[in-house]
This record gives sequence, structure tokens and C-alpha cells, in this order.
Amino acid sequence: MNLTIEFDTSIKSWRSGEEQLLQQLIRRLCKAVLQEKWFLQQKLGTVMCHVWVVGAKRIQGMNKVYRRKDKVTDVLSFPQYDQQWWNSSLKKRKAHPCMHLGDVVVCYQKALQDAKCFGISFEEEIATLLVHGVLHLVGFDHERSKLEEKRMFSLQEKLVNTILKKAKV
Repeated sequence: MNLTIEFDTSIKSWRSGEEQLLQQLIRRLCKAVLQEKWFLQQKLGTVMCHVWVVGAKRIQGMNKVYRRKDKVTDVLSFPQYDQQWWNSSLKKRKAHPCMHLGDVVVCYQKALQDAKCFGISFEEEIATLLVHGVLHLVGFDHERSKLEEKRMFSLQEKLVNTILKKAKV
């Protein structure tokens, strides 16, 4: 897996060494996500994904532009392939030597705030946001229907629990 991680250098609240620790955590989590049985069954081959860790102001601007919602959000996903492509049979999908799944954008401050609010570790919140974002990249959309919402969040919970054990977070 080829993974690019970008950090918003305008975030004033970075603690010493935190960027590097977060980058290592994200790499371990993304690797664990893409090694899960469900993802392996998709026969994706080599995949590429960009993860952006940004501040509240930046994600609010992106949310306003791309979703027409002028508010801070925890995670945004920008999939490369649409639902129709993911729903096509494995045989009909065009093989790509290296597939770019898309981009996941995580808000650092919102993740810190939500972890505290939910009474969970920052690492668990980041894992949840990354899994949620990657599921959107591979065709899931909880806003499409109640059934899809149930499927997505059920898989998300299962993956997060498995990944946290594997990644030893």
C-alpha cells in the first residue's frame, strides 16, 4: 500500500513530536484496515490513499465548498471511484496496477474534542475516522439508506475493534 500523509502546518496546537507519532499511527491503522478480510476480498491489488490531517478552519472551508455545510466536521472523504464501479462484479472491474482510492481528510482538533467527549482515546477516535473515511472511498454511503447506514456502521465497528487489537493502539 502506498500511503501519503499530509499535515496542516497551520495547526497551532501540535505538541512536540506529535506530528511524527500521528503519522506512524495513521500508517499502522491504514495498513491494518487494508489487510482486513473484507478489503482483501475486493481484490484491489496495490492501492494508494492520501490522508490529510488538517485544522478546524480548513476542514470547515472544505465542508462548505464540497458539501455546502458551513461547519466543522470530523472527517471528509473524496473517493476516486463511484458506487456503480464498486457495485460491479469483480470480473467487470478494470484492473489497475496501482489504484488511487481517494483522499481522507481528518480534523485534528475535532478528533481531540470528540475523543474527550466520547470518553475514548485519541487513537480510537482516529481509527474510527480513518475506517469511516476509507469505507466511503470503497463505495459505502450511510446517507443513502437506513440499510446502507446499518451495514456501514456495523462493518466500521467490527473493523475498528479488530484494527485496534492488531495495531496495538
